[in-house]
Amino acid sequence: MRLFSSFPSRFFLFFFLLCTSSTIFARQDNSSTVAASYKKGEYSTVIDLVTKKLNSSQKMKKQEVAMLYYWAALSYSKMQEYDKAALYFSRSLRTKRVSKEIYYEYGQSLYAIQELKKASWAFGKSYEVGHMKSFSLYYMANIAQKRENLKRAIDLYQQIPGNSKEVGQAAQFQIAEIYRLQMQRLLMNQKQELPKDLKNHPRYEKAKKRVVEEVLPQYEKALNLNSNSSLAS
Repeated sequence: MRLFSSFPSRFFLFFFLLCTSSTIFARQDNSSTVAASYKKGEYSTVIDLVTKKLNSSQKMKKQEVAMLYYWAALSYSKMQEYDKAALYFSRSLRTKRVSKEIYYEYGQSLYAIQELKKASWAFGKSYEVGHMKSFSLYYMANIAQKRENLKRAIDLYQQIPGNSKEVGQAAQFQIAEIYRLQMQRLLMNQKQELPKDLKNHPRYEKAKKRVVEEVLPQYEKALNLNSNSSLAS
Protein backbone atom coordinates (compact mmCIF):
# COMPACT_ATOMS: atom_id res chain seq x y z
CA MET A 1 0.00 0.00 0.00
CA ARG A 2 1.33 3.44 -0.93
CA LEU A 3 1.61 5.70 2.08
CA PHE A 4 2.28 8.95 0.31
CA SER A 5 -0.01 10.29 -2.34
CA SER A 6 1.96 11.52 -5.35
CA PHE A 7 -0.54 14.37 -5.70
CA PRO A 8 -0.33 17.26 -5.15
CA SER A 9 3.42 17.09 -4.47
CA ARG A 10 4.64 15.87 -7.86
CA PHE A 11 2.07 17.92 -9.76
CA PHE A 12 3.20 21.15 -8.20
CA LEU A 13 6.91 20.47 -8.42
CA PHE A 14 6.54 19.68 -12.13
CA PHE A 15 4.50 22.88 -12.50
CA PHE A 16 7.26 24.88 -10.77
CA LEU A 17 9.89 23.51 -13.14
CA LEU A 18 7.84 24.65 -16.13
CA CYS A 19 6.80 28.07 -14.89
CA THR A 20 9.62 29.53 -12.80
CA SER A 21 12.63 29.67 -15.10
CA SER A 22 14.90 32.63 -14.46
CA THR A 23 15.26 35.73 -16.61
CA ILE A 24 18.43 36.88 -14.86
CA PHE A 25 20.53 37.45 -17.98
CA ALA A 26 17.75 38.22 -20.38
CA ARG A 27 17.68 41.67 -18.84
CA GLN A 28 21.46 42.01 -18.63
CA ASP A 29 22.64 41.00 -22.10
CA ASN A 30 19.72 41.09 -24.50
CA SER A 31 21.82 42.00 -27.53
CA SER A 32 24.21 39.06 -27.34
CA THR A 33 24.14 36.14 -29.74
CA VAL A 34 23.86 33.78 -26.78
CA ALA A 35 20.80 35.53 -25.43
CA ALA A 36 19.17 35.65 -28.86
CA SER A 37 19.72 31.92 -29.36
CA TYR A 38 18.33 31.15 -25.92
CA LYS A 39 15.20 33.18 -26.58
CA LYS A 40 14.66 31.25 -29.82
CA GLY A 41 14.87 27.97 -27.92
CA GLU A 42 18.14 27.03 -29.65
CA TYR A 43 19.65 25.52 -26.53
CA SER A 44 22.27 23.37 -28.28
CA THR A 45 23.47 26.46 -30.10
CA VAL A 46 23.72 28.32 -26.79
CA ILE A 47 25.92 25.58 -25.35
CA ASP A 48 28.14 25.57 -28.45
CA LEU A 49 28.54 29.36 -28.31
CA VAL A 50 29.30 29.29 -24.59
CA THR A 51 31.91 26.55 -25.06
CA LYS A 52 33.64 28.51 -27.83
CA LYS A 53 33.70 31.70 -25.79
CA LEU A 54 35.06 29.95 -22.70
CA ASN A 55 37.75 28.16 -24.73
CA SER A 56 38.84 31.29 -26.57
CA SER A 57 41.93 33.26 -25.62
CA GLN A 58 39.82 36.35 -25.07
CA LYS A 59 40.12 37.81 -21.59
CA MET A 60 36.79 38.11 -19.81
CA LYS A 61 35.65 39.60 -16.54
CA LYS A 62 34.30 37.29 -13.86
CA GLN A 63 30.80 38.66 -14.47
CA GLU A 64 31.04 37.68 -18.15
CA VAL A 65 32.23 34.19 -17.26
CA ALA A 66 29.44 33.84 -14.71
CA MET A 67 26.91 34.82 -17.38
CA LEU A 68 28.22 32.25 -19.84
CA TYR A 69 28.08 29.46 -17.25
CA TYR A 70 24.57 30.54 -16.38
CA TRP A 71 23.36 30.52 -19.98
CA ALA A 72 24.75 27.01 -20.40
CA ALA A 73 23.11 25.87 -17.16
CA LEU A 74 19.72 27.27 -18.20
CA SER A 75 20.02 25.61 -21.59
CA TYR A 76 20.91 22.22 -20.13
CA SER A 77 17.97 22.59 -17.76
CA LYS A 78 15.62 23.30 -20.67
CA MET A 79 16.97 20.17 -22.35
CA GLN A 80 16.29 18.26 -19.11
CA GLU A 81 19.97 17.39 -18.72
CA TYR A 82 19.82 18.37 -15.09
CA ASP A 83 23.15 16.88 -14.05
CA LYS A 84 24.97 19.13 -16.51
CA ALA A 85 22.75 22.06 -15.56
CA ALA A 86 23.70 21.61 -11.90
CA LEU A 87 27.39 21.48 -12.84
CA TYR A 88 27.24 24.78 -14.73
CA PHE A 89 25.12 26.47 -12.07
CA SER A 90 27.78 25.52 -9.51
CA ARG A 91 30.53 26.90 -11.75
CA SER A 92 28.62 30.15 -12.10
CA LEU A 93 28.20 30.32 -8.33
CA ARG A 94 31.93 29.87 -7.78
CA THR A 95 32.66 33.08 -9.66
CA LYS A 96 30.80 34.97 -6.89
CA ARG A 97 29.45 37.30 -9.57
CA VAL A 98 25.88 36.07 -9.69
CA SER A 99 22.42 37.44 -9.04
CA LYS A 100 20.09 36.05 -6.42
CA GLU A 101 17.93 34.11 -8.90
CA ILE A 102 20.60 31.46 -9.44
CA TYR A 103 19.99 29.68 -6.14
CA TYR A 104 16.43 28.75 -7.05
CA GLU A 105 17.41 27.51 -10.51
CA TYR A 106 20.32 25.55 -9.05
CA GLY A 107 18.02 24.00 -6.47
CA GLN A 108 15.59 22.84 -9.16
CA SER A 109 18.34 21.07 -11.07
CA LEU A 110 19.67 19.42 -7.92
CA TYR A 111 16.17 18.34 -6.97
CA ALA A 112 15.65 16.79 -10.39
CA ILE A 113 18.75 14.59 -9.96
CA GLN A 114 17.80 13.77 -6.36
CA GLU A 115 20.70 15.63 -4.77
CA LEU A 116 18.27 16.54 -2.03
CA LYS A 117 20.63 17.81 0.66
CA LYS A 118 22.31 20.24 -1.75
CA ALA A 119 18.94 21.20 -3.22
CA SER A 120 17.60 22.07 0.22
CA TRP A 121 20.64 24.30 0.79
CA ALA A 122 20.08 26.07 -2.55
CA PHE A 123 16.40 26.66 -1.87
CA GLY A 124 17.31 27.89 1.60
CA LYS A 125 19.65 30.46 0.04
CA SER A 126 16.93 31.43 -2.42
CA TYR A 127 14.57 32.03 0.49
CA GLU A 128 17.23 34.02 2.38
CA VAL A 129 17.79 36.41 -0.52
CA GLY A 130 14.03 36.88 -0.99
CA HIS A 131 13.61 35.14 -4.33
CA MET A 132 10.60 32.86 -4.96
CA LYS A 133 10.14 32.58 -1.20
CA SER A 134 6.93 30.52 -1.12
CA PHE A 135 8.12 28.16 -3.84
CA SER A 136 11.51 27.78 -2.16
CA LEU A 137 9.81 26.91 1.12
CA TYR A 138 7.64 24.35 -0.64
CA TYR A 139 10.68 22.63 -2.12
CA MET A 140 12.47 22.65 1.25
CA ALA A 141 9.40 21.19 2.93
CA ASN A 142 8.97 18.54 0.26
CA ILE A 143 12.60 17.51 0.60
CA ALA A 144 12.21 17.22 4.38
CA GLN A 145 9.10 15.12 3.76
CA LYS A 146 10.99 12.83 1.35
CA ARG A 147 13.76 12.43 3.92
CA GLU A 148 11.21 11.48 6.60
CA ASN A 149 11.83 14.61 8.66
CA LEU A 150 8.10 15.13 9.00
CA LYS A 151 8.25 17.62 11.87
CA ARG A 152 10.44 19.97 9.84
CA ALA A 153 8.30 19.41 6.74
CA ILE A 154 5.16 20.50 8.59
CA ASP A 155 6.93 23.53 10.03
CA LEU A 156 8.10 24.64 6.57
CA TYR A 157 4.74 24.01 4.91
CA GLN A 158 3.07 26.07 7.62
CA GLN A 159 5.33 29.04 6.87
CA ILE A 160 3.89 29.31 3.34
CA PRO A 161 1.14 31.95 3.28
CA GLY A 162 -2.27 30.59 2.36
CA ASN A 163 -2.69 33.35 -0.22
CA SER A 164 0.45 32.30 -2.16
CA LYS A 165 -1.62 31.29 -5.17
CA GLU A 166 -2.04 27.50 -5.35
CA VAL A 167 1.26 26.75 -3.64
CA GLY A 168 -0.27 27.74 -0.29
CA GLN A 169 -3.11 25.29 -0.79
CA ALA A 170 -0.71 22.58 -1.95
CA ALA A 171 1.27 23.05 1.26
CA GLN A 172 -1.85 22.57 3.38
CA PHE A 173 -2.75 19.42 1.45
CA GLN A 174 0.73 18.05 2.08
CA ILE A 175 0.33 18.63 5.81
CA ALA A 176 -2.90 16.64 5.64
CA GLU A 177 -1.04 13.86 3.81
CA ILE A 178 1.59 13.77 6.55
CA TYR A 179 -1.11 13.52 9.22
CA ARG A 180 -2.69 10.68 7.25
CA LEU A 181 0.65 8.91 7.01
CA GLN A 182 1.24 9.23 10.74
CA MET A 183 -2.23 7.86 11.46
CA GLN A 184 -1.66 4.89 9.13
CA ARG A 185 1.63 4.08 10.81
CA LEU A 186 -0.17 3.74 14.12
CA LEU A 187 -2.01 0.79 12.61
CA MET A 188 0.71 -0.88 10.56
CA ASN A 189 1.73 -4.47 11.21
CA GLN A 190 5.24 -5.86 10.85
CA LYS A 191 4.75 -6.21 7.08
CA GLN A 192 3.97 -2.50 6.85
CA GLU A 193 0.39 -3.28 5.87
CA LEU A 194 -2.91 -2.23 7.33
CA PRO A 195 -4.53 -5.12 9.23
CA LYS A 196 -7.75 -6.48 7.77
CA ASP A 197 -9.66 -6.25 11.04
CA LEU A 198 -9.01 -2.61 11.92
CA LYS A 199 -11.67 -2.29 14.59
CA ASN A 200 -9.95 -4.90 16.75
CA HIS A 201 -6.58 -3.22 16.44
CA PRO A 202 -5.30 -2.06 19.86
CA ARG A 203 -4.62 1.45 18.53
CA TYR A 204 -7.81 1.75 16.45
CA GLU A 205 -9.54 4.24 18.75
CA LYS A 206 -6.45 6.43 18.93
CA ALA A 207 -6.11 6.43 15.15
CA LYS A 208 -9.81 7.16 14.72
CA LYS A 209 -9.48 10.14 17.05
CA ARG A 210 -6.55 11.50 15.05
CA VAL A 211 -8.55 11.21 11.84
CA VAL A 212 -11.41 13.19 13.35
CA GLU A 213 -9.27 15.78 15.12
CA GLU A 214 -6.35 16.23 12.72
CA VAL A 215 -6.61 14.61 9.31
CA LEU A 216 -10.11 15.62 8.21
CA PRO A 217 -9.91 19.19 9.58
CA GLN A 218 -6.59 19.68 7.78
CA TYR A 219 -8.05 18.54 4.45
CA GLU A 220 -11.01 20.87 5.03
CA LYS A 221 -8.64 23.75 5.80
CA ALA A 222 -6.78 23.12 2.53
CA LEU A 223 -9.98 22.94 0.50
CA ASN A 224 -11.33 26.15 2.00
CA LEU A 225 -8.33 28.14 0.80
CA ASN A 226 -9.60 27.82 -2.76
CA SER A 227 -12.57 25.58 -3.43
CA ASN A 228 -12.35 26.27 -7.18
CA SER A 229 -8.72 25.27 -7.69
CA SER A 230 -7.53 22.24 -9.65
CA LEU A 231 -6.57 20.62 -6.35
CA ALA A 232 -10.02 21.03 -4.84
CA SER A 233 -11.86 19.63 -7.85
